[in-house]
Amino acid sequence: MGLPVALKVESEEIAHKSDVGGVALRLDSEAAVRDAFHSVTTSVRQALPLASVLGGIGEPDGPFGGTIAHGYLTLSLIPTLARSIYRIDNLAMGVNYGAEKVRFPHPVRVGSRIRTKATLVNVRDVSAGAQALITFTVELENVVKPACVANVLFVYAAA
Repeated sequence: MGLPVALKVESEEIAHKSDVGGVALRLDSEAAVRDAFHSVTTSVRQALPLASVLGGIGEPDGPFGGTIAHGYLTLSLIPTLARSIYRIDNLAMGVNYGAEKVRFPHPVRVGSRIRTKATLVNVRDVSAGAQALITFTVELENVVKPACVANVLFVYAAA
């Protein structure tokens, strides 16, 4: 995921997301995405308290002690976080080929600080170049369990 990004609430019950504050545009940092997520879910819940919002769950007195980020939002941050870990030079193209396994062992509360680790599991030759399996572990500050563990496949073509 590159920056800037847009964030839109996911709910089948809301036809026009922008009418209820369910859209945020031109988010240019992880902090902006986190803040927009909180703002968007709060606006939607105030406008339509009974709407099912799939982008975040939890209330201050609920089981998570507050709003949490949807697991797929956490997963979507991995490419941006990974750019601070490694770089592949002399690359014509890199394609996210899919995920073998994704788990969300611990919820990410809004406002949490996260980081990711990347472990190269294997690389093999394919007709387009090389296919790499990388395990990403998204960690939360001061929490033992990871927020997300994803085994992701990439195909890389040399320049």
